[in-house]
Amino acid sequence: KKRKGMVCEEGEASISGSFWTSPGLQEALLSTDQLRGINRKRKLNQVEDIAAKGAAYLPVWLVKPRAWAQVHMAKPEFDTNGHLLLERLGLSKE
Repeated sequence: KKRKGMVCEEGEASISGSFWTSPGLQEALLSTDQLRGINRKRKLNQVEDIAAKGAAYLPVWLVKPRAWAQVHMAKPEFDTNGHLLLERLGLSKE
């Protein structure tokens, strides 16, 4: 969301702890969601090339993890890494 040079000051990269960016990287990564097949593969290769030239770490968590359950089930919970805690799934106590 906000960068100074190649350092993220606000947004997903700063929240995740990588604090790294490169001009065009975010736009290229986001555009891959709209593509399919060979065009998507080419764009992902472009993203990989940009990342390889700049940093050893590329954050891939762009959205908060989400899960849905039926109304009689307990609300899904996640650990700090975004993994669904399957052992906590069960019937709702309400």
